Amino acid sequence: MAAVLGVIGLLVLLSAWPPVGRRLPTFKLNVQIRWPEAPWRERLRADTAALIEEIHAHLQSQPTTGMQFWAGQSAVASAKEGDKERVRAAEWEAFTEREERARQELELRFAGPVRTVAREYQRRGMLDEQGVAKLGYQTRAPQWIVEAAADLEALAHRL
Repeated sequence: MAAVLGVIGLLVLLSAWPPVGRRLPTFKLNVQIRWPEAPWRERLRADTAALIEEIHAHLQSQPTTGMQFWAGQSAVASAKEGDKERVRAAEWEAFTEREERARQELELRFAGPVRTVAREYQRRGMLDEQGVAKLGYQTRAPQWIVEAAADLEALAHRL
């Protein structure tokens, strides 16, 4: 027979063994008290997990920088001899514009939520001001935001 009593999660396990011979049944009482987890921890852990999932989903939906760069290099290689410099400059300009757009999109989409979650960890004493600034700065490039997601995941596991 097991029963859970009270709000704090009191677990009482009462077990009886059948009598052996003429002995009376033996009872054993095992009491475990488990305090409920603070609601802010569950909420912060869930918010962090949702943000990490959103970051990973966004990064998986975007083409990689290397693939874009090498696609431009193949266009330069296939250009005629006299046009190579012009094509190279045009491809470099297009590449840097795409990179700048991707950086701005990352910053617009994730800088606010990452800073909000990081400030909550700072408020709980798990992160200092430099850590918050670092996480905010890491939202500017795909290779850095992956590190930010890993850092946030590590903080969530420490809760």
